[in-house]
Amino acid sequence: MTNADTGTSHAFTGLDGSFTRSEAFDVAARLGSLDGGQASAPLVSAFDPALSYGQTRSAFECDFERRYVSWLLERHHGNISAAAREARMDRKHLHDLAKKHGLRGRGTNARR
Repeated sequence: MTNADTGTSHAFTGLDGSFTRSEAFDVAARLGSLDGGQASAPLVSAFDPALSYGQTRSAFECDFERRYVSWLLERHHGNISAAAREARMDRKHLHDLAKKHGLRGRGTNARR
């Protein structure tokens, strides 16, 4: 997969343009500070040699997704619409992600 803007393979799109995979990992390394330093563990602390690359990547992405959505909803006091606007994502998609990670749904105090 090649990004026409950067000419690099596997380019990721940032908030203000595109960046390469290595730049994406730099951003990911800084994401631990998004929650005010309250993260229980760094995004990548150790790798399990019993897991494949795909399994490791999936776990990493799931952890990032959960932490990002939690942080975003906290910033907006559970307001999905405001959080989605800030993240520049569809409100329904953000709602689905929040439910997927147990951050929304029955029995929560979050606003709907």
